Amino acid sequence: MKKYISLRRCLFDSFANRSMYDFEKDRSLWAILEGLRRLGTWATPVNKIKARKDHTCIRNCTIKAGATYFTDESVIEVKHAALPKVCAGCMAMILYFKDVDNLAPTKYTHWADEIKAAVKIEKEKHVGLS
Repeated sequence: MKKYISLRRCLFDSFANRSMYDFEKDRSLWAILEGLRRLGTWATPVNKIKARKDHTCIRNCTIKAGATYFTDESVIEVKHAALPKVCAGCMAMILYFKDVDNLAPTKYTHWADEIKAAVKIEKEKHVGLS
């Protein structure tokens, strides 16, 4: 049986279930990047960075060396001289509350746990009885 996880659920798990879920996993990073693409950040790309040293997220989370974090003013909506650093969990939260799952998909719609990859699922068309 195939198990598909929605973009919304992937984003939610990435920030709300941090103690039970590794938000550095492929499905979380896919969800964040898909959410950013849905916002149209290709015109003003968000920087996805692998930390070389420990940092502090704009929300005071610890970003450990080797962890992924993001920088960009257009999504984070904070103006600083230096771009703020946002951990993967907080970026997932920002995207979740921006309701990116309601925007048109750019390439994929769900995460398939069975194959550990993003997939596109067409919505089923229901024919009503007239």
